[in-house]
Amino acid sequence: MISIDRISHLPDEILVSILSLLSLKEAAVTSLLSKRWQHLWASTDTLNFDSKLDVGNNILRFRRLTPELRHKKSRRYVDWVSRVMEQHKGPNMKRFRACFYLDRRFTTSIDRWIQIAMTKGVEVFF
Repeated sequence: MISIDRISHLPDEILVSILSLLSLKEAAVTSLLSKRWQHLWASTDTLNFDSKLDVGNNILRFRRLTPELRHKKSRRYVDWVSRVMEQHKGPNMKRFRACFYLDRRFTTSIDRWIQIAMTKGVEVFF
C-alpha cells in the first residue's frame, strides 16, 4: 500500500486555517516539517499566548517566587509575545489572547500588542 501525502497538496490558506486550530507552540513546531511549512504558522488568525498561569495554584506558585525570578519569567513571556507579534504575517487576526501575570513595567509592550492586534482587525480579545 502506497502512502499519499494529501496534506502537502492543500493550498496555504487551508493549511493556515488548520494551524489556527492548534496552540501557538504546536503551530510553530510545524515549521520543522519542510521549507513550505516554515513560515505558515506566522499567518494564523489566532494568537493565543496562554501561559497556563490563569488557573489557581499556578498563580500562587508564581507569586511565591522571588521578585527577581518573577520579573525574569515575565520578561521572557513578554519577549516571546513581542517576537511573535512582530513576525506575524497574516493580514488579519480573528482572536488574540495574552495571559500572564504582568506588572506596570510591561505597559509599553502590552500597548504595542494591542496596537498590532487592532491594526490587523482583531475580532476577539480572549
